[in-house]
Amino acid sequence: MPVKFKNHMPKKRTDEGIHTYEGSEIANIGLGQNGFDIIGSQNHYVEEDGTLSGTLVGNWTRGWVMIKAIGGAVTGVEGTSNSGDHLTLDGSAPSGSNGITIADTDVVFGNFKKIIVKGAMSAAVTLICYRG
Repeated sequence: MPVKFKNHMPKKRTDEGIHTYEGSEIANIGLGQNGFDIIGSQNHYVEEDGTLSGTLVGNWTRGWVMIKAIGGAVTGVEGTSNSGDHLTLDGSAPSGSNGITIADTDVVFGNFKKIIVKGAMSAAVTLICYRG
C-alpha cells in the first residue's frame, strides 16, 4: 500500500515584510521606486543638468538605469553613459546620428546621464526612462 505524505511546505507568512519575497522579486520592487521620465517625441530628451537644446522632459540628477520602449520600436536612441560605455551603434560618444533602435517592449539597462531620441516617433510610442 502506498504511503501518503502531507505537504510540509511552510506557509508564507504575511508579517515578514520584505523577507517574504525572493531576490528577483526584491530587485523588481526596487526598480522604479525613484520614478521615471517619459520621452514621447523626436528630439525630446532627459538629462542630468538640462543644458542642451531641445525639449527637456526630465531633470533628474542621479541618472537613469533602464530604458523601455512601449507601443512600437523607437529609432535613433542615444544614451550618454556615466561610465563611458555609451548607448550608440558603435559605443562612441553620441553624435545625433548613430543611435540604436529599441524594439517594442525591449529593455536596455545601463547607467545613463542623458537619453535622447533623434529618430521619428509615432504618437502611440513611448520611451520610459527609469531613474536610478
